[in-house]
Amino acid sequence: SQVTNLQQIWSMVDRSGSGRLSHEELCMALRLIGHVQAHQPLSHTALSTPPPSAPELKGGATSSSSRRQRPLKSTPSAVQLRKYARLFLRTDSDHDGFLLAQEVYEILIRSRL
Repeated sequence: SQVTNLQQIWSMVDRSGSGRLSHEELCMALRLIGHVQAHQPLSHTALSTPPPSAPELKGGATSSSSRRQRPLKSTPSAVQLRKYARLFLRTDSDHDGFLLAQEVYEILIRSRL
């Protein structure tokens, strides 16, 4: 189910158990979302394995051109890193460099896992 997938993703990327995500942890969550959207199992190896395509987030987080891009490499491209950084900065409402669970919730729900 969507809730189970999101809970599992959160537990895999919130390494400190703090209830908030750093920019790096958000990137890991987005990578895992890409795997789930491609109907691949969640595993710790998925954290270091690129999904078949970038995660698709409903509500304008991706454009039609980004959905047609080539599969992700092991390391996100400079364009992807900038995109994720902008998403992170827009979502970090208190500008403390971390995203609280409630701040990430909207991103994860838009993934429609």
